[in-house]
Amino acid sequence: SDDQMFYCMSRGLSQEEAVALIVNGFVRDVLQQLPMEFMAETQKLIGISLEGSVG
Repeated sequence: SDDQMFYCMSRGLSQEEAVALIVNGFVRDVLQQLPMEFMAETQKLIGISLEGSVG
């Protein structure tokens, strides 16, 4: 939400870092249910998907 973005950015995070933090917060519980190798690979893919998606 805009409030979450504002909060993160007011703490010094860039817009891209704020989006990544918020997205990871939503998917963390699901990722923790996966085997470790799938969790790590999924986190990498999410990071790649988010690169350059802001702005």
